[in-house]
Amino acid sequence: MAEPRVGKSLKARPINIVDFVFELNKDSNGQVEFGHRSFSPEQVYCQLFEKVPWPRPIPRPEKITFEWDYCSEVQGRCFAGQKLIQVSCLYKDRMLNWELYLLITHQAAHFIWDSHTIRFRRFLESVGIPYFYRDRVGNASALYRMMHKQFFKPRYTWQCPTCRKMAYSDELSDTSCRRCSRQKSSYASKMKLVESLPPVSERLRAVFGQSEIVDCPVPPTPCPLFENGQRCGNP
Repeated sequence: MAEPRVGKSLKARPINIVDFVFELNKDSNGQVEFGHRSFSPEQVYCQLFEKVPWPRPIPRPEKITFEWDYCSEVQGRCFAGQKLIQVSCLYKDRMLNWELYLLITHQAAHFIWDSHTIRFRRFLESVGIPYFYRDRVGNASALYRMMHKQFFKPRYTWQCPTCRKMAYSDELSDTSCRRCSRQKSSYASKMKLVESLPPVSERLRAVFGQSEIVDCPVPPTPCPLFENGQRCGNP
């Protein structure tokens, strides 16, 4: 007889994920201090499995495989048939790490809904997931967007020797400055390569591949949910 998938029913006590994380990150003075605790995807899923009132059963934690993603630009992906959840390695950053609770709630909900239907989004809203984690990938927090911009820069930076205009690409190929090519010779308008970066996967593994928690040199970014150590809203 096949083992049933166990999960919490809608009769379970309601939970607000953000309030739950808020309590987890309080310091000894009762102030929110992100970064003094770290969480793994496995740990987060176990807690969410027990505490969230899932409308239908989801797989037990021991049935789920988690993988850190060092290649894709997406925040996370759920492969329901394989019971696999991939998570962007950017969430290893100490200040971004707590957002795993928001991301994995979203991904675990895909064991119930394949797509981002109205019911999917309403359920996430009902458990306190803010708007930037309810919809499809891309609508992330300000800190995630800043980190994404830093680590997913185009590989090649070009500059026009005449007008100093900059251009960016992921392919190494000759290119010309459109502005100067109308007035100058083809040689004068040819862009010069000024910076070449390793592939994204190499950049990410160099920073995130050696540790479970990383302190990235990213400027502090305000969170719309917290201000001065206090809860200030739930967008």
